[in-house]
Amino acid sequence: MAISTKQFNDQTVRLLGQMNDLAVGYQRQIATGKKDLAPSVAPVDSARLSAAEEIDARIQRYQSNINSAENRLNLADNVLSQVETLTTRAYELAIQGANDTYSAADRQAMRIEVDQITESLVSLANTKDTLGMSLFGGFQAQGASFTEGLDGRISYQGDLGQHRIKVSDTTELSTGIDGATAFMRVGTAEGPISVFEVLRGLSQALTTSNSLATSATLDTAGGARVTVSAGRSPMQQSFTLTGSQGAAHISAEIIDGSPGALIAAINAQTSITGITAIAEAGTGSFVLTDLAKGAIQLTNYQVSGQKTAQDPLRGALTLTPLDASGTAAGPAQTLADADQAITASVGLLSNVTNHISTQRAKIGAYANAAMVQHSNLEEQSVFVQKAKSEIADADLADLITRLQTLLLNRDATQQAFSKISQQSLFDYLR
Repeated sequence: MAISTKQFNDQTVRLLGQMNDLAVGYQRQIATGKKDLAPSVAPVDSARLSAAEEIDARIQRYQSNINSAENRLNLADNVLSQVETLTTRAYELAIQGANDTYSAADRQAMRIEVDQITESLVSLANTKDTLGMSLFGGFQAQGASFTEGLDGRISYQGDLGQHRIKVSDTTELSTGIDGATAFMRVGTAEGPISVFEVLRGLSQALTTSNSLATSATLDTAGGARVTVSAGRSPMQQSFTLTGSQGAAHISAEIIDGSPGALIAAINAQTSITGITAIAEAGTGSFVLTDLAKGAIQLTNYQVSGQKTAQDPLRGALTLTPLDASGTAAGPAQTLADADQAITASVGLLSNVTNHISTQRAKIGAYANAAMVQHSNLEEQSVFVQKAKSEIADADLADLITRLQTLLLNRDATQQAFSKISQQSLFDYLR
């Protein structure tokens, strides 16, 4: 085998270079505290670390999603809390307004406050989250969720979509409720009604409470003239009629200016009430007369489809007391649907507060689910971080020992090479 000084020098220099590179690698690992996991150096550990980092990134993404969900849920709960406070105040105003000790001026002041509460509720219902998306708009995230029409009624512009966000490989979490569920579906005996319609009804009731009645008693010799107000489409109207002989429930489907069906319904119960109804030619009115000349009482007047106080009235009965000659014996009074009374708004507002409490409970349930999932992800994150540490963290004591040994060997090699390189092969051949 051919041996030369140049070959010996090249091999030694190459060895010293490798030792220097290895020392630099050890020093880098000591400085960073991390192993050298390049695929060319540690292919298995490199693959394991890549898988662990992918899991860690997914967990962090889920944690970010949960944080967004929690922020949105907390905002929704805060909004509904303010709504609950405002509707409770409206409930208190309704109770005050139903008290006869308050004057018309007092009720007008209450009405102004109720209208202001309605405006505040619309503003709260149109709240946007931190990303500028409508909090209660469903999937209709842009624009106002609730708008006021020319008739003053509040309508919902969103949809029934419910935002959900992925918080684990198998779990999605609701981040709120849609505006229709939150504000437009308050349960009543006559079907769902919106929070805004209830407040609108209270406002109208406070306005008309001094001019309208929901029951009437007439005790005049000539009975009472009745004029019926109804729509152009058939409308069911009913009331309880009480005369000298007893009481009966009267119900008929009528249209404006044609009370024939109502007259027939009253006369069908004459044997029970002692009251007859006779149409007045050409007027669209009829006269109620008690056979025993006793008092005539109408209570619990109902117009189909009316859930709260309205303006203008959907239907009404105008009652004029008559003397024995058939002449008006006093001022006429308008009998309105029982829902036109302030007391009806009291009951509806009680339903509203219960409804909002239920929606807050629903939001709270979603928030609790988010909290549980957050805790699960934190545990998973700790496990993954531990696994990453076991794969990637360097053993500093072992590295330092290796580096010291390597440096001693390198220095010894350099010294030996320095002495040997001062001589040539010809010195050994002599």
